[in-house]
Order: sequence, then structure tokens, then C-alpha cells
Amino acid sequence: MRIYLKSAIEYIRTLPIGDSNYSKNIRELADKGEIALKHWNSFENAEIAIANEQLENYRYLYLGKTCIANKSQIICDSAWLSTIGLIIIGHIILIGIILILIILIGLLILIIIIIIGIIGREKILQKLIILVWKK
Repeated sequence: MRIYLKSAIEYIRTLPIGDSNYSKNIRELADKGEIALKHWNSFENAEIAIANEQLENYRYLYLGKTCIANKSQIICDSAWLSTIGLIIIGHIILIGIILILIILIGLLILIIIIIIGIIGREKILQKLIILVWKK
């Protein structure tokens, strides 16, 4: 499709220049087609650049995970290590917070049980005192 557009633009450029509106309109059409062709090429080049960048990222990710030596250079730079370190630190902090919450909930339940036990014991003592005083 692009080849046909390019050949059509080249053909229009080879036509003799005339003073008619048809000649002017077809030249404007060729100019618009050339602009569209440039946009098309830039878009394809951008897609190729993005695809190559993604391919490099995947290759870099694979080499970074496996620490494979590439041309006598180990791909384990500090950016990956710091990212992995931050992820590990984040998980450790999250686990610590969860454990602290579990311990606090356990202590709260223990305090509630102790309070219920004290209140229950006081009621039993009050009933015993009432029974003893009645006799």
C-alpha cells in the first residue's frame, strides 16, 4: 500500500505543470499524500523503536533474573538489586505489620477475657457474701 502511494506521488510529480485547477488540486493531493507517507514512516519507526525497546527490556529482565554473563559482563547492576531489595524490604515490613496486628488483637482478646473473669469473680463473691449474711 505504501509502495503504491509512493509511486502515485512520484507519478503526479512527473506530470507537466499546468495552470488549471485540476493540476493544482492534484499537486495539493500529492503534497498531502507525501505528508501522510512521512507520518506513516515515522509511526512505523516509532513502533519499531518501541518494539526494540521492549525486546531489550525483556532481554535485560531475563539476564537480570538469571545473572547470565553477557560478553564477560554480568548483568546484575545496582538498579535491579535495589528494586529487588525494596520489594523484599516492603514485604518484610508488611509481614511485620501483620504480625504486630495479630499480637495486638490477641492481647485485646486476652484483656477482655481477664476483665470478664474479674467481673464474673466479683459477682460470685457478691452472691457468696449475700448468702453468708442471710444466715
